Amino acid sequence: MASSIVSGLFAGRSGLNTHGQAMAVIGDNLANVNTIGHKAARVEFSDLIAGQAGGIGSGIGSDVKAVTQVFEQGT
Repeated sequence: MASSIVSGLFAGRSGLNTHGQAMAVIGDNLANVNTIGHKAARVEFSDLIAGQAGGIGSGIGSDVKAVTQVFEQGT
């Protein structure tokens, strides 16, 4: 019982941490939007899996997999 509460709290904490990192990338994009030659960045997320139980993974939250630059042509 106690381990399920702890894993539930960990999932919530990791989600808040991941959201904070994503907001930081969005803030950087907005701060540099009028900078000449600026390329925007995009956050890629991944799931954290604790283990396999009967072929079904039990999730324990999320994480930032990578922050990649977007190399599309600007206006």
